[in-house]
Amino acid sequence: MPRGRTLGVVLTRDDENLLQSRTMMLDEMAAWLGGHTAEEVVFGEVTSGASGDLWHVNRVARQMVLVLGMSDGFGVVAPGTGVRDRRNMSEDTARRVDDEVARLVAEAQSRAREVLTRERDLLDRIASPSWSAKC
Repeated sequence: MPRGRTLGVVLTRDDENLLQSRTMMLDEMAAWLGGHTAEEVVFGEVTSGASGDLWHVNRVARQMVLVLGMSDGFGVVAPGTGVRDRRNMSEDTARRVDDEVARLVAEAQSRAREVLTRERDLLDRIASPSWSAKC
């Protein structure tokens, strides 16, 4: 449910897990994609409201590929020294990085869509005005 000017909020506790597995990071990305994907599931189209969430998801996916060695396309080879470093890689490698980031984001969105579709009744109850008035 939208809350004030933020339209909705995703909160995470950074202090909970100092080490995150690949699965945990994909699950976190899926959670960040929840609002965006819920719009798609419920309304058949998305709005501009999730831009900050999309930025976060893409940053995490890029970090997984470039720094953490958590991508199928590169394995344990981390092709960059930072999430924005393209100076030391070829155009082909940069394109492969972009493809792998897109694949990870799509995997996370697929997880979000699967949960939201499976739990559609719960999603509708949470979004109903009577439920949100209780919060």
